[in-house]
Amino acid sequence: MIEFEAIDGQFAAFLQKLAGGADPVLQSAAALVSLRTREGHTCVELNSGLDRECLLSPDCPESPVQWIDALAKSPVVGEPGEHRPLILDQAGRLYLHRYYEDQALTAKKILAWSVPDPAYTDQDRLAQELDRLFAPLPNNETDWQKAAAATAVLRKLSVISGGPGTGKTTIAARIIRLLLSLAGDRPPSIAITAPTGKAAARLLESLGRELSRLGVPPGMEDAIPKRAKTIHRLMGARFNSSRFIHNADNPINADILIVDEASMVELSLMARLMEALPDHGKLILLGDKDQLASVGPGSVMGDICSGPGSQSFSPEWARVLAKATRQAIPSENGLALMADGIVHLVKNYRFAKDSGIGELADCVVRGDAAGAAASLESGGEIIYEAVNNPRTLPALLEEPLREGFSPFISAQNPAQALEAFGGFRVLCGVRQGPWGMNSANSLVEDIFARDGLILLQNYPWYEKRPVVVNRNDAEMNLFNGDHGVYMDGKAVFPGLQEELRHYARSMLPAHDTAFAMTVHKSQGSEFESVLLILPGENSPVLTRELLYTAVTRTRSRLRIVGAMASFKKAVLSPTRRPSGLQDALWKS
Repeated sequence: MIEFEAIDGQFAAFLQKLAGGADPVLQSAAALVSLRTREGHTCVELNSGLDRECLLSPDCPESPVQWIDALAKSPVVGEPGEHRPLILDQAGRLYLHRYYEDQALTAKKILAWSVPDPAYTDQDRLAQELDRLFAPLPNNETDWQKAAAATAVLRKLSVISGGPGTGKTTIAARIIRLLLSLAGDRPPSIAITAPTGKAAARLLESLGRELSRLGVPPGMEDAIPKRAKTIHRLMGARFNSSRFIHNADNPINADILIVDEASMVELSLMARLMEALPDHGKLILLGDKDQLASVGPGSVMGDICSGPGSQSFSPEWARVLAKATRQAIPSENGLALMADGIVHLVKNYRFAKDSGIGELADCVVRGDAAGAAASLESGGEIIYEAVNNPRTLPALLEEPLREGFSPFISAQNPAQALEAFGGFRVLCGVRQGPWGMNSANSLVEDIFARDGLILLQNYPWYEKRPVVVNRNDAEMNLFNGDHGVYMDGKAVFPGLQEELRHYARSMLPAHDTAFAMTVHKSQGSEFESVLLILPGENSPVLTRELLYTAVTRTRSRLRIVGAMASFKKAVLSPTRRPSGLQDALWKS
């Protein structure tokens, strides 16, 4: 169902005024573009047809061709390259001007970087270093981690996609080790980043642990990244501005940039990041193409990884990879430039073959509703509670919530509390309503208040209140997704170097209580145990990507609560975000 908001109508009225008078087609198209952008799409595909309910006037035509012809004549609608509020491309996609420009810039940069890196051409030396880092797999199995590492060294842009447990951060450490081994006398400048502070901290911790195990070439110790920044921190976010310190005229000071959790990066931020890369640099994107797309408009990681075929390369590049990795590499004629820089990691090192969580995640990705439902009955690390009436949730969840959060509530200081908080989390598909995040947070508070373990007299600022930041605040050095705890009169957040940062509560940007969080907000985080509350069957957020993201946030235990109809609907409902980026990358 189409649900326009006031801002959509105001935008449509503004464009009609700019155009010089009432125009029913422009009115409906402008309102729809505004709505779809808020929903995360970068454009409206007019050729796909428009439901009558999205039309704000009965005078609108029904034929897509008539729509496109009418809009093409409007003075506020331009062709690609023109400076008009709306852009209509040749495929009948209608964009807000800024998102078309961001898409065009991103595609241009990605294609320009989809080439071999001239700084790394010694394939024989690379093959020797790869053999030191990767032991042969049994039965002549192709080692895609090895292929991913070789790709990252040999190309200016590499994209490594894989689910949790496939070794993306392990690969990142080995890539850094390779690049330092091959650097010669001048070590490269390496920067590592992620969309959220939590993801950046996890990346730095994982890299440090793995590089300590691997060892670093003599004289290269100073080249190891000592800090991981969020993308906003790396780019130099400006207070109360969408502009960054680093841009095309002032590039990021790094020869090599590694971006983790790339699926979370929205189109506009990716455009700014691409724009700020130095011409001589190397970009390595790590992410999971099956995870939820970014909160903001676009699905850049998904569009990059959506080309024809999977795990196949041009014959020329397959020969290069085969020589470097000493293993057979599949090839295919007629692939786009993009294909040679993308590697999918398929072997899971976290979940055993008989793991219920791993099996469930695989079934969800494949859209196998029957198999996914069967996985819920596997026992062991998965518990499924069939609940159709949300009024039964408080009694059903009281003990699991008390058990899950007790280590956090019993912590004696902020450092202990923040460490314990990563052990368990409630994830919800929605914020509001009986199945939502706010209700779950209230339920946890009620449980521990009745137990006498938290005092709600100063609500919401009670001792041990966990908080999650919802809005970037460069001045406070707090960013969307950062987690903290309120103790001893201060909101305490972890730094990226294990230090603690203390803030007066009045200094915090927009935030929420964080016993429960939305699945979207959980991206970039991992927990030992997760309790997932599914929304009702009619909720529009029930998608395959939402369920997969929630399932893969846990390392060991998963409890799912909700109706089976909701569960199966999610498995059978893949998300699709209209975009011209896929065509720009794969049909060029």
